[in-house]
Amino acid sequence: MFDGADWRRLDVAGIIRARRRGPQTHIEVDKTRQILMIVKNGVPYGIIPVSTGRTGNTPVGTFHILRKAPATSTWLGSAILWRTMDFHGDFAMHGYPEVPPYPASHGCVREPIWVADWTYRHSWVGETVDIYL
Repeated sequence: MFDGADWRRLDVAGIIRARRRGPQTHIEVDKTRQILMIVKNGVPYGIIPVSTGRTGNTPVGTFHILRKAPATSTWLGSAILWRTMDFHGDFAMHGYPEVPPYPASHGCVREPIWVADWTYRHSWVGETVDIYL
């Protein structure tokens, strides 16, 4: 239940800012805050909760979306990865049913299924992806 403690946290919350101004439109993944931002002209256009690699193995650096697929299977078994966007080797951003507010994936950037379609539609092959701590 939302209570007085929640209001106090909101009262001191800071503004979420993008780390980079360019390129004009890009994606940033902040592993410390476990958020993904779609950034347009240096301003976050969308801020999405994510869960990165539980062992810290989600790579840090500047990448590009290499491939997009509406859904893919995984080497982990029967899991279906929704709206997959590969950005480096076997690492991708994708929708997943469970997205806790802490690192819990095998290395990919998990986002909630309910927003994965939106992210997928607002991103393109070749788009810059910055991942940082």
